[in-house]
Amino acid sequence: MPRGVEGQVAALHPDIAAYLWSYIGGFLLIFNFAWTGFLANSPLGEIIVPLQLVLVFFGFALIASAEFVRRTTTYYIGHSGLKREYRFIAVHSSFISYNDIEQLKVTQGFWQRIFNIGTILIETAGSETEVELTFHDVRSPREVEAYIRKRIEAEYEAEVFEYEERRAEKGIEE
Repeated sequence: MPRGVEGQVAALHPDIAAYLWSYIGGFLLIFNFAWTGFLANSPLGEIIVPLQLVLVFFGFALIASAEFVRRTTTYYIGHSGLKREYRFIAVHSSFISYNDIEQLKVTQGFWQRIFNIGTILIETAGSETEVELTFHDVRSPREVEAYIRKRIEAEYEAEVFEYEERRAEKGIEE
């Protein structure tokens, strides 16, 4: 099964920095014995030791779920348009050609600005919802946005050129 888009320029995954708190929290839960070990010999020891095992399980689950979401989501940038793909058991994908893009928005929260990641919201004309496609937590979102804007402009210029060429062939003048 082919992946990506025609003339693929880039394939992006959500950036690892967006899940930093999940990784930190997971590691803290996995290594909880370091901060709860001294309680094992206390009267609470009967509760603490089984609780440590549960915390370790949740730590691994937290890290695994963050990595799972990150690796199963891919954003493709190509010459013909943009595609978001989610692959696990089934494949869910959305494609938008550059001609259909009406507006681009980049959002960055405080931590996202620090780590230079952000979310790109892509709106199209005639969509039922405001945002048609979203690229979550991509690295260097301003650079990605600038490239997309260049591709939109190039598509528009190509359309204008084709239109003027057809008019010239038919002998239509303004």
